[in-house]
Amino acid sequence: MEKDEITQKLEKAFPKEKDYLPILETLAIVGVADTHHLQIGSEQARDKLRRSLDKLEALGCVHAILEAVHRKTGRGRRPQVWRLGEAGALFLDTRPGKLESTRAITHALGMLDFHLAADQAEQKIQTDKVITFENGSLRPDHLVET
Repeated sequence: MEKDEITQKLEKAFPKEKDYLPILETLAIVGVADTHHLQIGSEQARDKLRRSLDKLEALGCVHAILEAVHRKTGRGRRPQVWRLGEAGALFLDTRPGKLESTRAITHALGMLDFHLAADQAEQKIQTDKVITFENGSLRPDHLVET
């Protein structure tokens, strides 16, 4: 599948770009996100988000992670965790989510918690990006500019 083909399918499935792009962009930050993160990132109500995720999953843009990821998220059921799929990554010109272990997924979700909080506080943030300098490189979880 090519990017143009994915773009056409997305435009056909969704009336507006804002119905899918913020979901994909939120997933692209660390490769995974739970439904709570996606509600924050997309500003969609739970039912509309669910319908959007169903469409994106049918297109191969996202995939539900089936194994249980235990996090302290408050009361109620654990939110569903999603991974950025091949088609979604191709559309955004990034790489798909490849995290497999529960520990790595849980860490990435914590990083996304911090990223979204910084973003809501209008702080400029880079998450999980390589920083190259004269003597080598680093890959910190976050770089926040104040």
